[in-house]
Amino acid sequence: MTLPAPDAPAAAGPLARWRDERIRHMLRYSPHNPVTGLARTLMALGSAMSIAATPVEQLFLVTPARPEGRICDGLAGAVGLFCVVPAGWLEPARWACVAVLLLVAAGWRPRLTALPHWWVAFSFCSATSVVDGGDQVAADVALGLLPVLLTDPRRWHWQSAPAPQAVSPAARVAAHLGLVLVWVQVCVVYLQSSVAKLDVPEWRDGSAVWYWAMHPPFGVPDHLREPAGWVLAGGPAVLGATWGTLAVEFLLAWCLFAHHSWRRIALPLGVGLHAAIAVVLGLPGFSLIMVAAVVLYLVRPGDPVPRWPRRSRPRTGGGGGVPRAADPPGSAAGAPAPR
Repeated sequence: MTLPAPDAPAAAGPLARWRDERIRHMLRYSPHNPVTGLARTLMALGSAMSIAATPVEQLFLVTPARPEGRICDGLAGAVGLFCVVPAGWLEPARWACVAVLLLVAAGWRPRLTALPHWWVAFSFCSATSVVDGGDQVAADVALGLLPVLLTDPRRWHWQSAPAPQAVSPAARVAAHLGLVLVWVQVCVVYLQSSVAKLDVPEWRDGSAVWYWAMHPPFGVPDHLREPAGWVLAGGPAVLGATWGTLAVEFLLAWCLFAHHSWRRIALPLGVGLHAAIAVVLGLPGFSLIMVAAVVLYLVRPGDPVPRWPRRSRPRTGGGGGVPRAADPPGSAAGAPAPR
């Protein structure tokens, strides 16, 4: 793979100039950083929580259509863990998945745990009868992260970015392209979710959150139902919660192309949205997975650190932000990140 030198003059055409600028950015800023590690930890913990907290009889509900309780169609039937083990081994397989996910969450050897993480996430979301959107997102994001993690030489995913010579230029570009696929996936998730809600009258008239919060199987816990009902009974509160959810989801979808300053605003809004879902709907596993996806989507290699944390420590000559691989030849240390 031939890559432009970081200090080479830009090509003549606008498309070639944009391409070379993007490749130089990929070579300068490493996706092998603690932000990726944090997202993996949150995602693995969310999946582990869903698997560990649900009895195997509910994960694989036996029905006349599925006498073994498993969905083993297509690829899942050929390679999915819960489909290749005998029916009597589903309980040990469940705890083996939890063990793998906890190892992923600890951050040990991303290169070695990347494929097992995807295999567990895919096996679970393909075979279980209680899958939710978060489980599907976990499987898709784990797949998209494979180019990032299989080129990651670190012992722990909490460590800073490796030295430039530890990762070849082609591997760094491949890792960034995998990350771009994850960004597109997350954008599509929020765009589809927000657009689909517009077809539902309760979302358009601003009352949907009240119905979800008061719904007995999925709503707020019993001890919070009365105060939640009192708060949401007021028009402004329920309108704000319902239309605010739509606004945040549209904002998150738009952030695929947004400047880092807008993504910095969207990050706490996205985290807050999923924290509220965890409390109101009782879905902490789903919410952890989606927070992980939001972190990967909004905090990107090369983003500058906000000004206030930089004041609390002396400058060391780096550009700040998500750890960078190194300053390429011919560039000034501490130069601002490309936008």
